Amino acid sequence: MASGRSAMAGAAAPAEYAAPKALAFLSIACTFCAGLGEWKKVNDAFGALPKAASLGVIGCAVLWFLLNPDFREVKRALSYLFVFSLLLFVPFFASMNTWLIELYNFGSISRSFEKLLFQFVSALYAVGMVYLFGFKAIDYFFYAVVLANLTIVGLEIPRYGVAESLQSVIEGIRTYGEAEGFMRSLELHDLTFLFGQFLIFYLMFAPRKTEEERKKRRLHVLICLGLILLGFKRLIFQAIGLGVAFVWVTRRLKSYRGWFFFLGAVIVFCCFLYVYLIYSGWLVAFARAWGVNMMGRDEFWTYASDYYEFSFFWRGLGFEAVDTLVHQWAASGLINHPYPLHNDYLKVYMELGTFGLFFWAGIQYVYYPQYWLREHSGECALLYFSVLAYMSVTYLTDNTAFYFWSSIGLRLLPMAYSYTRIVKEDQGTWRPPSAREIADMMRGLEMEEQPND
Repeated sequence: MASGRSAMAGAAAPAEYAAPKALAFLSIACTFCAGLGEWKKVNDAFGALPKAASLGVIGCAVLWFLLNPDFREVKRALSYLFVFSLLLFVPFFASMNTWLIELYNFGSISRSFEKLLFQFVSALYAVGMVYLFGFKAIDYFFYAVVLANLTIVGLEIPRYGVAESLQSVIEGIRTYGEAEGFMRSLELHDLTFLFGQFLIFYLMFAPRKTEEERKKRRLHVLICLGLILLGFKRLIFQAIGLGVAFVWVTRRLKSYRGWFFFLGAVIVFCCFLYVYLIYSGWLVAFARAWGVNMMGRDEFWTYASDYYEFSFFWRGLGFEAVDTLVHQWAASGLINHPYPLHNDYLKVYMELGTFGLFFWAGIQYVYYPQYWLREHSGECALLYFSVLAYMSVTYLTDNTAFYFWSSIGLRLLPMAYSYTRIVKEDQGTWRPPSAREIADMMRGLEMEEQPND
């Protein structure tokens, strides 16, 4: 597929193709409006509806194509969309049997399709941004979500007052995430995890050749750190450390390909090992023995063990069945609120079964790194794997695998970064030269051999 890409050089798309600033402003504005939907007051009132504003970016991409059609770039963009869609096919096909046979017990087709639709929109958004702005899509996306997050901070301050808000932040950081009041209202989980992705990019991959680039990089790192502290998540710092350490270690290897394949295969195996440790009760027992505060996750995972089996033939309950199950626990009084399961690996295994988890993990940890490496560059693959390693830590105790903004970041960052590399023009399939082409070559050689006057 690499040979089918257009020739790209520098840090963005060619100047003659770059979308105008008016479309950049519109795209940032649409992203900003969608980001405001993470404010708890808006989210409680409208749910995920504000995220539909992100469709404006897709509209801008369609408009730019109509104004300046370039089928070569469209082909490149659509190739990304196909690659991203592979992961969306897994829950759909893995759930078909359950939906048709056991729908009366578990799952909701409408809720499943809604989640898949939002994931497809996130893929479209990432493709649209990069189609419009190339490498600059990273900064434009960053500016929009930073503006949205800071606006939410500004809207919350009058409710608590400046002094109380500042005290809440200090206390939340001092107690390592025991947030109350103002800081509690700023737990914008999806945006906070997204800024962890940006932090890894700006620390380890952002351009730094000129003084201006170095200043910009330092500023963006500080902004990421500040917003991560405001949205404090206990596991995020260890996850960022793992992502950064992974980049540092991998860059010291001579070859990425074998390392990525080996590591990906090991992680797929560890996904099943992690599920088994939960199913057997060993992980919960170990955590309790060491006094680890699991914030109720141990109870959820223990309850869940009665609804699945650890077996090669486990076919799953169907996509989004766990959500239905949790609501049943709340309705029966087993729990006081239908909280998420807080474990993506267990959730995927329960819903999609053994083969579903295998393909879900295999595509992400084995196929995608090889795709970025083969079709683009080692650094592009390294960026993807480092961000995925960071997110994988959050999968252990959170449900971030299907978060809207985090999914966009995981797709947009390596895709936009691929525009910093020169990609070979399509040379087509080799064929022998025709008689006319041979005659032209001979004529050219004869003219070169003629003596100059």
